[in-house]
Amino acid sequence: MLTAKSRVDRVRFFIQSADYNDPRHREAMIRGLGIIVGNQTSDELIDKSTKHHNGRGFNGRDAGFGTSVYQNAQRYGFSPKQFASVKRMLIKYARQIAEHTANQE
Repeated sequence: MLTAKSRVDRVRFFIQSADYNDPRHREAMIRGLGIIVGNQTSDELIDKSTKHHNGRGFNGRDAGFGTSVYQNAQRYGFSPKQFASVKRMLIKYARQIAEHTANQE
């Protein structure tokens, strides 16, 4: 059984090594964004902002971009530039992603 820290480390490693040219990696980045978007409250999703400082969802700086790119990526996918930005951003949210995946097991 993995510790919480080792789960987070594995998620960070995957995000850092994700390759735009691999469609499975692009899909995984969309799923990762979806996990964070799913942690936003309904009023935060509507406003694409952060209103509740509860350690869940995006921080104030990432809320607008993260929500918007997730909604667009579900339909159209990522551009290489968006993919690189999402990778940098998701590293900050590795704990939330790791917790979500641990709860799915």
